Amino acid sequence: MKQLNEFLEKLAQTQINYTIERKIKDDAIMRIVVRIPNEIWEIEFMVDGSKIIEIFKSCGEIKDEKSLDTMFEKYGD
Repeated sequence: MKQLNEFLEKLAQTQINYTIERKIKDDAIMRIVVRIPNEIWEIEFMVDGSKIIEIFKSCGEIKDEKSLDTMFEKYGD
């Protein structure tokens, strides 16, 4: 828990925008989602003290409304 608090304090001191999500998995305590220009970082703090970090980067392309149809076709039921 100390690592989590220190991490949150560092985010606050550096004024990096983040949200905290409760994690449903038994082996994770918390997920912190950090949003910075063109990237989203998901940091999971695990019960054993380890961290899992996943980074999503923008490809820089801007799509029009038609791409929403593609999303629903590809990922909808």
